[in-house]
Amino acid sequence: MKTVAQSVEQILRAQPFLEEALQRSIINFSALAEELQPEIAAMLKKPVKTGAIMMALRRYHSPVGVSNNQKLKQAFKNLGDITVRSNISAFTFKNTNTLVNCHGKLLSYVSANTHLFYAFTRGILESNIMISGSETEKVNSFFEAEHLLMQREALAAISVQLPQDNFKV
Repeated sequence: MKTVAQSVEQILRAQPFLEEALQRSIINFSALAEELQPEIAAMLKKPVKTGAIMMALRRYHSPVGVSNNQKLKQAFKNLGDITVRSNISAFTFKNTNTLVNCHGKLLSYVSANTHLFYAFTRGILESNIMISGSETEKVNSFFEAEHLLMQREALAAISVQLPQDNFKV
């Protein structure tokens, strides 16, 4: 049977900013206990007193070795440039045997024009191309024989340069 303390721990682990605020002692335990009371009562399927939740909050300690907050803060400090590109066009095509050939033509064109924004994703049933809006006609001409599922114009894309050790965070 699940306890109040286990329920509190589950909630805090799912909300890392709440957990950090508790560690920094900037949260009113009584107010937080009242806020969590309906959720914990629903989790335990029985009435729970806010005093029991307050005690669980006071006794809660982050697991040893879980210093993700520090790693996360360091990762944010090490973020590189943030670039916003506007006037992006998105195309979604049904995957076919000939789609790869059309994509090859587009890749040749894009590699010669390095100033363009370009992203390609291939799923099981469909492929998505995002490219600078100025190249909409080129995409339409390269893929004219393909089955276009959707096309959107005037989108924006945000790129964030991540640090080398990002996969660790």
